Amino acid sequence: MQRVLNFLGQTYAMSHKNLDSPSTTNSHYLQRVVNLSVDNPVRTREDVFDARGLKLLSKGMLVDESTYDRLLRYKLSKPIESLLGVEEGVTVSELANLAEELMAANRELAQTLTSIKAGSIAIKLVKQLTLDPSGRLMLSLQGRENTRLRHGMMVALLAAGFGHQAGLAEAQLSALIAAGVMHDIGELYLDPSIFEKKTSLNLSEWRHIASHPLIGEMVIRQTMPSFPPETARYVSEHHERINGYGYPHLVSGERLSLPGAYLGTAEVVAGILGREGEDTIRIAWALKLIQGEFPAVAVSLIDQTYRVMREVLGIPASLLSGEAIANRADHLGASLNTILAWLQGLLNRTNQSGGVLGFIANRVLDLRQVAFSTGILPSAGVILADLEFSPLEELELQSACQEIQFRLRELSYLASLHPEADTDISRSIIAELGEKFLGTGSLHSTLH
Repeated sequence: MQRVLNFLGQTYAMSHKNLDSPSTTNSHYLQRVVNLSVDNPVRTREDVFDARGLKLLSKGMLVDESTYDRLLRYKLSKPIESLLGVEEGVTVSELANLAEELMAANRELAQTLTSIKAGSIAIKLVKQLTLDPSGRLMLSLQGRENTRLRHGMMVALLAAGFGHQAGLAEAQLSALIAAGVMHDIGELYLDPSIFEKKTSLNLSEWRHIASHPLIGEMVIRQTMPSFPPETARYVSEHHERINGYGYPHLVSGERLSLPGAYLGTAEVVAGILGREGEDTIRIAWALKLIQGEFPAVAVSLIDQTYRVMREVLGIPASLLSGEAIANRADHLGASLNTILAWLQGLLNRTNQSGGVLGFIANRVLDLRQVAFSTGILPSAGVILADLEFSPLEELELQSACQEIQFRLRELSYLASLHPEADTDISRSIIAELGEKFLGTGSLHSTLH
């Protein structure tokens, strides 16, 4: 965890250690508050003091450009989040309306929940949420920025559905709903220019983004006591994977909570559903491509539900790649073999089999095995170009190929979070992997 915290720079996680210690205000969060306050006034809910006891702002003062510098210049006696309130913040009633709207508008979401009779349960849990003032402000900030709030609600509903199917108790489902709605609030503390980049991210920028689950966890723990205590943990885990190839901690197995794994699965599904032109086949492959990456309950539910939908809806011609699947498979196979040859050379020279090098090698070997098992790389004597595929088979191979390529591209980023990534040789290996083979940073708009 400390390695990730070191990546944050001037972020919430570096300065907000507990409610009683002096607190440095995050500039990106505060600027978003100021921007919101132009149309929806944000005011202080109590007098604001600096760490020495000097009064900076009185209760009821507007947070705008005139107060921005003052709040940034001094360390505050309390985190700024616990001191502010928005006049017309997002309400629980509005969240419930949004949940019902999404259920009515998105057939994949609706089918997933109705197939297991979880729709009404999820809506009920949304209506039972209790929002602290800081939570209302966070949701209002998310509502201002594109589709953040809608994405959060879709994640919440899907996570609750997976948890319901797995038999979680209602208390855990309530924590999952809250975690889903709030899972990306850590992004409010990051430099917005990173999300606006049209070019690829470098490793430093990606580490900055990779910190957002930890920031969200700490914000919830320290300023939103009305949420169930498990909510913060689930938020911290929403990009982790059961097999250890998630972030920010690379945790695996029992170190990752099942509800946290359900939240992470829901985040993947909702993220793909929110991208124009994506298909349900892609979602199913994203979950089932690598056995043990996501919870079996969620994988089975999505695969069965969306396969039935695809059989009913058919396959839009626009989704089929203009490039022959054989060409894509040949390119992927060549990439995998080239990387493995490079890794073998490194293993021979360094005489190392563990650490960062082992982490990377094991992942590439797993991905090559998946390519064989899915049929993307055919067995000996079989030429993929000579085979005929139905539209469904072609789309499935195309989706599987895309998913393997995605996991290859993210590998240098994940390796940079490895506990042994700070040695000179590890940094060199990670940099060469990204620059020479994977195009480090190509995930800026496609992060699961």
